[in-house]
Amino acid sequence: MTGTEQGRLRATTEFVNADKYLLKREIEGTIPAGLKHFRFKSGSEFSYIKSYILPYIIPLWASALSRPMDDQLVLEDSIKHPFDEYFFVDLVLNDRINEKEAAAIYIYKAIQYKQITGLNVHICLVHEDYQGYGLMNKLIRSSIDTTQAQFLTLHTQNQHMVQAVRSFCPKGFLFPIDGIPPLGIRQMADSIEKESNKPKYDENVMVIRGMFGAGTPLYGDRKERIGNHTDIRTFFLNNVNFQKGDGVLIIGLIPPTFKQA
Repeated sequence: MTGTEQGRLRATTEFVNADKYLLKREIEGTIPAGLKHFRFKSGSEFSYIKSYILPYIIPLWASALSRPMDDQLVLEDSIKHPFDEYFFVDLVLNDRINEKEAAAIYIYKAIQYKQITGLNVHICLVHEDYQGYGLMNKLIRSSIDTTQAQFLTLHTQNQHMVQAVRSFCPKGFLFPIDGIPPLGIRQMADSIEKESNKPKYDENVMVIRGMFGAGTPLYGDRKERIGNHTDIRTFFLNNVNFQKGDGVLIIGLIPPTFKQA
């Protein structure tokens, strides 16, 4: 057997093993037909198929952020974040054998605050070809069920992400969208931010100035992701400078298990 043939055999074996590895981690009944949902309990578990999966993840990352595939941020973040030891990773692939591609990736972890379990929504990216199917909402719903979270937290400059969280946090339970955060929410925010090593946020609006892209938008096309919820849209218009990379810390309480602060 020639060196080329041996290389092809190793590659074929790796792909077969990766497919078997994925199948053991499939979550059924959470997303639309034609897509498959896989869950990894840690980045190290996901890293077992790193060389197999990166060719799917990099195009997804680029598409979701409207950046080219050779963009420095795309390459650095797609190689780093999905393989972080302390986060769950949910991956959505299409079901086409010969045209497989990643539709979404969701990176999150359970957190504790005063013995109450919450969910840190770290990264949720959906390929542009699969946007509009509610994947973000379905993935978050599944992770809430898995972790039994009673609150949600995330950093974002994407209104669609906040809309997804609103699905679980009705009026009066989503801050700072629903008003100046009360003391209990500010104390929770202080605890969360102490762990994140991010710059100080504005306590009244929970905005972190210049958080993304070294003071520029996270999204390469520099187009703000505008939602259709008037309250969320108005908050971002009044408080978040998208073009300067501002991000907002969102904390949402999930009733009825978590009483309003």
